[in-house]
Amino acid sequence: TLHDIGVALSATLDLEEVLDKALQAITARLSFDRAMILLVEERDGRRVLASGRSIGGTPEMAALTKGLEFSLEAPDSFMAKVVLSGKPILVRNIDEVRDESARQYLAALQTQGFLAVPLLTQGKTVGYLGLDNAVTDSPIPEAIQDLLSTISSQVAVAIDRARLYQTLERRVQERT
Repeated sequence: TLHDIGVALSATLDLEEVLDKALQAITARLSFDRAMILLVEERDGRRVLASGRSIGGTPEMAALTKGLEFSLEAPDSFMAKVVLSGKPILVRNIDEVRDESARQYLAALQTQGFLAVPLLTQGKTVGYLGLDNAVTDSPIPEAIQDLLSTISSQVAVAIDRARLYQTLERRVQERT
C-alpha cells in the first residue's frame, strides 16, 4: 500500500493531479468509502483550510467540499485543533465535535464517524485529510492511524513539491 501510494504521488508535479491520485489511492488501497483533502492557505493575512477535494460522495458533496473555508486562527475550531495537533483524531460520533460550523458541514456530508489526519512535512502543516465509511457504515479501526500518519506524510511531501514547482513555473513566466 505504501509503495503503490508513493508511486502514484511521485508520478506528477501537478497539484490537482497529486490530490486526485492521493484520494484515489487511499480510498482504493485502504477501503475507505470517502476521502477529502483541504489545503492550508494564506488568505487576507490569515491561515485557512480551503481548496477542498473529495472522492466517494455525491457531486453536491464535492461542490460543498470545494467551497469550504475553515480559519486556523479560531480558538474553538475543530479543524484548527486537528491541523495544529499534528496527530490523527478518530471521531466515532459527530456529537463529540463541539465546533458548530464543523458539525454543520459533517451533517451535510451525512457522516457520523470519521478519521481526521493532518498533512505534515518538515514540521509544517500543508493540509488536512478526512476519511470516513459513511456509505458502508463500516467501523474505522484505530490501528490504521499509524499507517495513515505515514501515508499523510507522503501526501504532504507531494503537495509541498507540487506547490514549489508551481511557484517556480510562475516565477519563470514572470521573468520571461
